[in-house]
Amino acid sequence: MVLAIEGCKSALERKDLTHHEAVILSAGVVTLYASPFTEGCELGKLEEKYEKFINEDFKNTHEAVIVYRNCFIAHRDLSNDEVKVHLNGITAPFFTPIITVLDDDRHKRHVPFMFLSSVQFERIKALAEFQLKRLSEKATKLFDQLVDKNKKDAR
Repeated sequence: MVLAIEGCKSALERKDLTHHEAVILSAGVVTLYASPFTEGCELGKLEEKYEKFINEDFKNTHEAVIVYRNCFIAHRDLSNDEVKVHLNGITAPFFTPIITVLDDDRHKRHVPFMFLSSVQFERIKALAEFQLKRLSEKATKLFDQLVDKNKKDAR
């Protein structure tokens, strides 16, 4: 979470990001935020409570980041039902267009490398800060429990 926050701060501080830098920072921030929510080799994901939020903005941002990570960064596929379509000037609320429907109803299948807007970086930064606070509180509680247990065992 710390690196996701730092990536967001870096993106927000720069006004002269090139397209490639914006893509790289977006992919990094999304990957760093989302990785604790997926299974790893002998490393489990965060508990379900970390996917429950105090407001709809955090919930929607979290879900959009996970979709962005799964469909555009980690796998770059179009199989996810949550992927939004760009049609007649209407775009998904979180990310840029991924499919263009041509006038003759053919689909342009190219998936462009996308990047986050400053608003999206702000949302992810706030969400990651919220998650980091929860994780820090849990770590402190677990550490205190361990210290208490060791004190009892020493008696």
